[in-house]
Amino acid sequence: VLLLFGPLLLLVARTTDFVARYGGEEFVVLLPGADRSVAMEVAERMRKGIEEATWKYPGVTASFGASTMYDAMPSAVELFAAADRALYCSKASGRNRVTHFENLPAWPEERAA
Repeated sequence: VLLLFGPLLLLVARTTDFVARYGGEEFVVLLPGADRSVAMEVAERMRKGIEEATWKYPGVTASFGASTMYDAMPSAVELFAAADRALYCSKASGRNRVTHFENLPAWPEERAA
């Protein structure tokens, strides 16, 4: 299944996007110039494309976490961390969904600050 995810994501990606495998069962998609709404739109197209594809195994879906670079974000490391947190929120919320980091509840360490 993972071997088919990459090509499927590439079919749905914009020509300016970069799709790569990132870790065991994760992919990263870089969307240059995309704001929050574009990132969510592209991620949702990818999610639906995976859900609607014909698979040898039933029930194949994907969860997505999105983050958007903005002036207050200190680094690319923070960008990836924000997307990772959003991904795990998608998984914890029932899977097969897209979550943007701006929609996450504050984590305990952020509430204490």
